[in-house]
Amino acid sequence: MRTKFNWDDERRARIAAEQEKIRLTGPPRAPWEMYPGRGPYGGWNQGTQGYFLDFVFLPWWRDRSSAEREEYLEQHEASEEWREYLRW
Repeated sequence: MRTKFNWDDERRARIAAEQEKIRLTGPPRAPWEMYPGRGPYGGWNQGTQGYFLDFVFLPWWRDRSSAEREEYLEQHEASEEWREYLRW
């Protein structure tokens, strides 16, 4: 008998794997580096871009202190548009 595939379990497993990878290798790449030319306000709700932003970058970002966030933005030369978006 086949068991029914559970997308929620699969998603949780993928997210856990991404978080472990970040823990071992350091911060994720910035979204503007991963997808150059894309601003923060369009097209991030689907596909690999949406997955990266929602399940990799933003959870990592929310766990950083204000000082760590500012340092990351400086190191990765964030545009003003991305800085504004990430300050919400």
